[in-house]
Amino acid sequence: MILVLLLLGIVLMLVLPNFALRSSLASTTRHLIGTIRTLSSLSVHSKQVLKLYLDFDQQAYWVRAVVKGEEQLPMHPGLGERVVLPEAIRLVGVRGGGKLQGGGQIVVQFLPTGRTDEALIQLVDQDRNVATLFLHPLTGSVKVFDRAVDQLTPDPLPDRVRLALLPPPGLGVPASPLSLGGR
Repeated sequence: MILVLLLLGIVLMLVLPNFALRSSLASTTRHLIGTIRTLSSLSVHSKQVLKLYLDFDQQAYWVRAVVKGEEQLPMHPGLGERVVLPEAIRLVGVRGGGKLQGGGQIVVQFLPTGRTDEALIQLVDQDRNVATLFLHPLTGSVKVFDRAVDQLTPDPLPDRVRLALLPPPGLGVPASPLSLGGR
């Protein structure tokens, strides 16, 4: 019995430290995703522009609301607090507006229409595990990658959507995009 407990203790000593390091990147990523989703939803419901500030120098992020042209703390409880990333996690890059930024501050806006600034946000832990968050500009949704992503290519339109966007035949317009070219 004592031998079993001793072996179990040794196994736990080896496994738990590695588990704690990995979960730090995952929990930090989940918290940031939750903040982004809350901002997207709250911006639509409150009819306010909300801004997410990402600070590379301080390794922190925070939220501000734009009311009558001035920035102020958001009314939603908990959103106005500055969140400092854990020591083991680093904000290493944000691509927004077509340019990569790795220093200073960058701002991601959430609009009352449900749109947001397109952004790729990269977080890295001490073991060089990477989490990349992609903010979709039209829907405000977040897509997560477990690797570094420099640039995304747009998802192709499914055929059922592409066909729905074509005009009905017989209106004097080409029936397919292929008929626009010469023969």
